[in-house]
Amino acid sequence: MRWKAVDMMIQIEAGRGLLYRAAVSGKQFPDPTLAAMAKIYCNEMSIRVTSEAVQVHGGYGFTDEFPVSRYFRGTRYGSLGGGTSETLRNLVSRKMVDQMDLASGVIGLRYFLNINKIK
Repeated sequence: MRWKAVDMMIQIEAGRGLLYRAAVSGKQFPDPTLAAMAKIYCNEMSIRVTSEAVQVHGGYGFTDEFPVSRYFRGTRYGSLGGGTSETLRNLVSRKMVDQMDLASGVIGLRYFLNINKIK
């Protein structure tokens, strides 16, 4: 059980780091690509984590007496509101292909080197 909790915490902290990076990527508004990546990861992470939390609670995880049931149901909305993960993946992939480094053949390398510079 402890390892499950640790794995869930690692995923939450990884999502938080990506979210913070997206938040500081622009002056007024976050970089759209980083924001999309943060939304994709955080939404899918929340589905994984809440699903695992329901599993840990067993049958009680589905009852309305425990908040984990509400959290589990609420995570599905996050993947739909503001753009589905598939739509956001299209946005990120277009940016990656546009920024492909032809010399090295690495997709998105120039883009990720440029976003490290705080604007």
